Amino acid sequence: MNILITGGSRGIGFEIVKKMLSMGHSITAISRTEGLLSTLKKNSVKWIESDLSKPESYQEIEEKIKNNLFDVFISNAGGGAHSKVQHINQKKIDEAVNLNLNAPIFLTSIVSKEMIQQKSGVIIFISSIHGLKGNPNSSLYSSTKFAIRGFADSLYEELKKHHIKVTTVYPDYVNTSLLPSGVQNREKMLSPESVADVICKIIDLPKEVVIKEITLSSLYYF
Repeated sequence: MNILITGGSRGIGFEIVKKMLSMGHSITAISRTEGLLSTLKKNSVKWIESDLSKPESYQEIEEKIKNNLFDVFISNAGGGAHSKVQHINQKKIDEAVNLNLNAPIFLTSIVSKEMIQQKSGVIIFISSIHGLKGNPNSSLYSSTKFAIRGFADSLYEELKKHHIKVTTVYPDYVNTSLLPSGVQNREKMLSPESVADVICKIIDLPKEVVIKEITLSSLYYF
């Protein structure tokens, strides 16, 4: 399979890349830095350098990926400032909305064209538990994740007639570098490897089976 993934250079995304490569798939990864992708064989992954929080980079991405048939699109890149609402400014708003909402919508609009022609494809949005419930000091981040749920829900209804699957994954806390350094009980959180395992299983489901939404939590984190 030909797979496009955003945020593939570290954390959950990098674990997905490794597992997909071990299964013989072709990977195109979009990320700001090459990161851990540099540890892989250069001919194994096509890396597109881009900061998805900056819309001025979208046109260049489109030129590089249009007319390619991607069997799977995994929208994994995400982030944004977690802060009290009174500390939110326009720069933080723009970065969070662009990265968590605008970029996934824009990239989906590109890859879906070939999927519709082929009448097949899998689109996976890796969201967050904060896309299902609010959390103090996360109003900006949560609002973008709630918005992507609305997009994915509508997309599911729009694309199922073309035999294209749309799945949104809501992981609880995952032990990655995105967490602040002072966070405790990391060893009890979900591991990036565990989340990647679930993503791979979603991709490998029988062609007639689709999981529309799935929430991932750690049995030991409470």
